[in-house]
Amino acid sequence: DCISLFVSRRMSAAAAAIWPSLAAAVQEEDHARVKELADQILRVAPKDSLALQCKLVALLFSSDWKSASGSARALDDIGGAQDSQFERTYARYRANADLEKAAETANRFTRNAGGDLSWRRLRAQLSYRAGNYDDVIQIYEKLMDEEGVDPDTATNLFAAFVSARKPERSRHPRFAEILKDEEESYELAYNIGCAFLELNETSRAIRFLEHSLELCR
Repeated sequence: DCISLFVSRRMSAAAAAIWPSLAAAVQEEDHARVKELADQILRVAPKDSLALQCKLVALLFSSDWKSASGSARALDDIGGAQDSQFERTYARYRANADLEKAAETANRFTRNAGGDLSWRRLRAQLSYRAGNYDDVIQIYEKLMDEEGVDPDTATNLFAAFVSARKPERSRHPRFAEILKDEEESYELAYNIGCAFLELNETSRAIRFLEHSLELCR
């Protein structure tokens, strides 16, 4: 992280004077201050990859997706450290920018032995955005085999079932518990309702869609 990488780095005197304050801001999770101080360093050292990484993370925490994707591109341009690849790829996904590059990176990091859980979920999101619904289904069903059924994964998986025109997969026994009309997530209730519409089970679809509407109120 920013603090550990700061130790024993060679840098200009101007940048060195700012780093202790930046390290403290990182520790305090003061993301606005991190961005401000990182920008000060980058004004005197535009190719300081560590300052760019700190700025990127601060922008992600601040949900400034467009600026974060710009920092991701800047890190690419200077050959920034590989340990910020996830943050760069996530920034591109949230900003809806450079999605082909983001997908290529996510695929690379999930190619061997499935990959890290965070990378696999990000690849699924990128695949959904690209319309590769079969890939989405494969990823989420494998995650459920490994981790069990959770509402967030189920929400995304049911959306993929509907988009891929494969609603029959929602009849898998693993979904028995979440099909009891007691969902607290309006997104999941809505996606389940859409799956039942595709299955021509109108009465069940209406129950879930009405429940989704109630949860929105």
